[in-house]
Amino acid sequence: MENTIPAYAPPALSFSANTWENMVDPSHVEIPFVSTWREGMNLWKGLTFANKVKVQRALVSCALNENKHFMITRSTTKKLCAKCVDESCKWYVCAVLKPNLHGLWIVTVYVGPHTCIPTGVRNDGRMMTCNFIAADILQKLCEDHTTPVKYLRSMIESKYQGHKPSYYKVWDAKQKAIGKMFGNWEESYQRLQKLLMAYIDQDSTTQVFYRTKPTSEDDTVILHYVYWSFGPSIAGFKYCKPVISIDGTHLYGKYQGKLLVAMATDANNKVFPLAFAVVDCESGSSWRWFLKCLRDTIGHVIPDEGICIISDRHLGIKNAIANWPRGEDGRPRVFHRYCLRHVASNFNTHYQNSTLKSAALKAGYAT
Repeated sequence: MENTIPAYAPPALSFSANTWENMVDPSHVEIPFVSTWREGMNLWKGLTFANKVKVQRALVSCALNENKHFMITRSTTKKLCAKCVDESCKWYVCAVLKPNLHGLWIVTVYVGPHTCIPTGVRNDGRMMTCNFIAADILQKLCEDHTTPVKYLRSMIESKYQGHKPSYYKVWDAKQKAIGKMFGNWEESYQRLQKLLMAYIDQDSTTQVFYRTKPTSEDDTVILHYVYWSFGPSIAGFKYCKPVISIDGTHLYGKYQGKLLVAMATDANNKVFPLAFAVVDCESGSSWRWFLKCLRDTIGHVIPDEGICIISDRHLGIKNAIANWPRGEDGRPRVFHRYCLRHVASNFNTHYQNSTLKSAALKAGYAT
């Protein structure tokens, strides 16, 4: 019949197959302690650890506190054994993986304490590795990742009395800890394209451009340039002064480069971020590409009377702006002016006179 109402069909099996009768309630599953060892404690038989790394850390920590040395005699995915480097000392530890205890590691054999004589504190011994120090300073860097290496080094020295790791070792440990917090450089670049696509997915008015270089591998390319401008910045530019300042600055890290920035000024004379780009270096090619992307981004909101671009005296910028297309009436849509601060700095570089530099600034502001 035409007016018959069809029977309800559930959109997915979860509405009919998952009932309280076949659901598992995990609240009654007993999970043992993750670790029964804490910093400053000695080792003994029966101690539990969350994983193999925790066992290794406990071995090193105890060795540093007692000023002893050990060597690993066996290391597999299921077993870790260590003994004292002194053959006359019977100190020995063995920990094994217990799958029936949710993958915990348990010390099954402990022969101790050490009976050997301490050989003296080593300033930068092999026991205190970069990975060990990285785990120690991770919490401090989570609170403030700008903590200087000098402070981190003194923190380690005060915790492990007499042990003085080298500046480079602590610096390397800091890089490892920051990599654990934010990801390493390689992973960050691998995720860059995903990040850019997420920008566009969140706001379709956001503009993203990038240029890559091919490699011998079909599925691998090298990042050359990348540009992005957020949608609200593009839409808000028409309410700003028709003046854009552009400049570049150094990027410091494993993979160096330059950050190119375009900024406008709003009605309150506040900085209005407009566009960003990461390039390999400041060159005529990179500036031409950046300004082309900027032109494509804000071309529809440029006022009829045009805009003014302020920059330093980089030749690549000058040539790129000179090639900026004119309006339909044949008049230029962009005017180029030099940044007064850069002009005054160049003036002072030539004359080496602060009084003349001040006079040059005043002359510039007066025009």
